[in-house]
Amino acid sequence: MKKRLIALLLAGALALTPVLSGCSSGDGGGSSSSSGEAPAQELTVAISSQIFTLDPALNSTTHLNHPIFATNATLFYKNEKGELVNDLCKEYTVSDDGLTYTFTLIDGVQWSDGQPLTANDFVYAIKRAIGYGPDNTFNASNLTNFVKGAAEAHDAMLDVADMDNVGVYAPDDKTLVIELSTPCPYFLSVTESGVFMPLRADFAKEHESTWSLQPGYPTVGAFQLESVNENEQATFVKNPNYYKADEVKLEKLQFLVMTDENAQLAAFKSGQIDVALNVPSDTATNSAFQDNFLKLEYYTCPYFVAINSGEKGPEALKDARVRKALALATNKDTMVTVLNGGDFITPLNGYVPYGFPGLDGDFREEKNDYLAYNPEEAKNLLKEAGYDESNPLQLTYLYSSSQLHGDVAQMLQQQWAEVGVDLKLQAVEMGVFYDYVDYGDFELSRYGLSNSSDPLAFFKIWKSTEQVVAAVDDPKLDEMIDDAYHTVDHTEYLNKLHDIETYMLEEQCYLIPLFVQEPVKLVQTNVKGVWANPGGRLTFTGAEITA
Repeated sequence: MKKRLIALLLAGALALTPVLSGCSSGDGGGSSSSSGEAPAQELTVAISSQIFTLDPALNSTTHLNHPIFATNATLFYKNEKGELVNDLCKEYTVSDDGLTYTFTLIDGVQWSDGQPLTANDFVYAIKRAIGYGPDNTFNASNLTNFVKGAAEAHDAMLDVADMDNVGVYAPDDKTLVIELSTPCPYFLSVTESGVFMPLRADFAKEHESTWSLQPGYPTVGAFQLESVNENEQATFVKNPNYYKADEVKLEKLQFLVMTDENAQLAAFKSGQIDVALNVPSDTATNSAFQDNFLKLEYYTCPYFVAINSGEKGPEALKDARVRKALALATNKDTMVTVLNGGDFITPLNGYVPYGFPGLDGDFREEKNDYLAYNPEEAKNLLKEAGYDESNPLQLTYLYSSSQLHGDVAQMLQQQWAEVGVDLKLQAVEMGVFYDYVDYGDFELSRYGLSNSSDPLAFFKIWKSTEQVVAAVDDPKLDEMIDDAYHTVDHTEYLNKLHDIETYMLEEQCYLIPLFVQEPVKLVQTNVKGVWANPGGRLTFTGAEITA
């Protein structure tokens, strides 16, 4: 066995200096006190999504990651720089063939109700996530792709008790073993995702998630749910049995649902909220908030147009010439200028965002010129495909309701109209948006994917077997992705990733990258200790309200 021990960096992670501060135009924070008394340790955060689930195995939105990770703990977590840090894992070993991971848990961890955490809690949670079946394909992909027997159990929607052939087991209370069906070059990174969070069968029932919206269920994270209203708020209180409870200053953490970016900004300015996670992009260039920005070192979430070329997509989008024409008619630089997001927004000329090591430097910078803006060529391709003024191309673009997504939709509508495309816009609430996307009920759609593990993770979601209903169904692409998974030599591996991206964007144009837009986040000046990882997920364990 090759022994690999990640040094416990807990103290170092807490000492990291967050790039944030508070409101220079408000009251100095909604929780501060002018009487000299210690401020109440209560933090209010605005999020842009209804709270439709807090089940870590089901959630696929960045917005709900914030409350979910506040109540749960994982084997590892990623710090501000994207470095993997031990959480519930003390140490681990990997077999020489890369197929067996053995994790040893740290001592003394209890659930909020006082029960000890055991390795079997991980076993149950992982198998439970697999058992959701095809309706949970996206979230379970890190299990079905790699864990032995997981794909078959997932397809059959097996109960946990029937998953004897799934390679996840606990030889004792402190040891978790996960057996892979194929090596994964970034498996440790994916173990910080929700499907690996421990759960117990006595409260987290199989095949349903209503328990996650019932206050008081046991947690192993820093907080536990006190109250929730799907359309309004979720309030959490400190978990006194959290294994690092002495480091948690907050007594209460509240998430308010505010889907309107301007409403978040107004609430922040008035001191109603302490943290605003989605304000208008032009706030980034407003000097009044220069002391309020929570800016990440890099943000690994591309914003792009997904194109439905699958069975449920329109006939026009099954033609690569049409897809390329739409890409060539898209002026990303103009779009970024209009959005006026300052340093928070950068044009993206490839699919994989900045921040991943490549062959010699940043992966993105090694090839960064896919399908540059060329409206005349776009018109020629549309004409070749049979579309002109007498037969205009008519399509519908789906997006979730927000100012940013609406602005992008309108700019696409205007830019594509210049090459003869009649684009209709369809806005839906965030709570149902991914249902439309997952089940292929769209023609074109805005899309964002937050991932900080490895570039291959961006490609694998477009394998036909990864999608509930395939918007991209290409056996050659499937084969290229599978081939990359089994490539051991690192240089060869990275070259294959570049080949996949070239095939997806240049040859087939299955999607249209637009930009990397880190949501503009504001934090009051009296709030300290809040930080975010490169995927944009905030951590509140060390947060504190100061006078």
